[in-house]
Amino acid sequence: LSNAHAMATSLPSAEETGVLRRGPCRQSKEGRAFRPPDICFKHDVRAGLTCPAGTNCPKQHLDTLDQELAKRFDGALAAWQAAVERKAARGKPDNARGNLTTPSDRTADADSEAAYHAPPMLCYNDLPVPKGIFDVPWYYDEKWHARAASAQLISTATYLAQTRCWSCTPRLRRYREIHPDDRPHFAAALGKRLGCILEDLGECAIICVEKPYLDGFVTGLMMTISVPFVLLAINGGDARLTQEMQERILKLPGLKACFAMNMHVARSEKFIPLPLGLPHHADGLHRGNLRAASEAEAAMLRVKEFALPWKQRDARLLVTPMQANRLRS
Repeated sequence: LSNAHAMATSLPSAEETGVLRRGPCRQSKEGRAFRPPDICFKHDVRAGLTCPAGTNCPKQHLDTLDQELAKRFDGALAAWQAAVERKAARGKPDNARGNLTTPSDRTADADSEAAYHAPPMLCYNDLPVPKGIFDVPWYYDEKWHARAASAQLISTATYLAQTRCWSCTPRLRRYREIHPDDRPHFAAALGKRLGCILEDLGECAIICVEKPYLDGFVTGLMMTISVPFVLLAINGGDARLTQEMQERILKLPGLKACFAMNMHVARSEKFIPLPLGLPHHADGLHRGNLRAASEAEAAMLRVKEFALPWKQRDARLLVTPMQANRLRS
C-alpha cells in the first residue's frame, strides 16, 4: 500500500511555468512604467490543470471558468503559440528567453503529472446500475478523473480519484436517488462485484465508498474480498460511522485500516479519523442538477492569495448559514 499512499500524498515540485508578456509597458497612476503580470499557462481549471507551484507561482492564475478570463487566457495562449512559430522560423530555440515553454511542453507536463497521480482506469461493463432519477452515467469517466486528480487540496472527490477502483465506484451523492429500502441491495451487489475485481487483479488496493452504502456494501464485500485493502468511508450527507458498523467492518478479510469521516469512538486502532476536506460538489453534480462545477479549490486558492497574514486578520469567527451554501460539507 506504500505506492498508493505516496500517490495520494505526494505533489509535483514547483517549476517555472510558461508565460506570455502581454504587450509593452504601461503607465501607472504615479507615472511610472510597469509591465502587466505574466499569465501562467500551467493553470487552466477548465482542463483540470492546476499550477504545481500554487500560490507560490509568481505568475498570474486566471480563473478560466469565467468567460471573460477564459477568452483572455485563450488569446494569450494563441499569441504565445504564434510567437513560438515565428521564433522557430527564424531558427531560434523556443525557450531562448529561459523562462518560456511551448503549449506542447505545457501539455506534456500536464500528461506527466496526470500519469504520476492517476491509477490506471479499470473498465468493466457488468457493474451494477440502479434505477436513477437522472439520465447520467452512474460511474465516472477519464475526463472527470483527470480533473479530480489534478487538485491540490483534499476533498471527497480527490480521495476517490486517488484510489485504484475510482471507475468502479458510483458518482458521489447519487445514493440520494435510490430509495432507502433499495440502497442496501445495490450496495451489496456493488461490494460483491468489487471484491471479485480486486481478486482478479490480485493486488492490494484502497477502496473508497460513501457511508450511506456501507450497510449493504460490507455484506457484499464480505463474500468475495480476499486481498489486503484499506477502506475510506467518506461523507454521504452527515452519515456517521457507528461502533456497530465498525464491528462489521473489522470482520472483513484483508482489512488493514479504515479511514472515516464523522466517526464515533474507534473500536480498534485500525480506525482513523479522516479530515472533511472541501465540498464534493466540485465534481459537477449538485443535488442531482447537472451544471458547471463549483470549483471550490480555485475559489479557496484565490481567497488565500489575497488574504492578509494571520497576525493581521480579525480574530472573530464568521459562522454562515450552512444549509444554503453547503459549507458544512
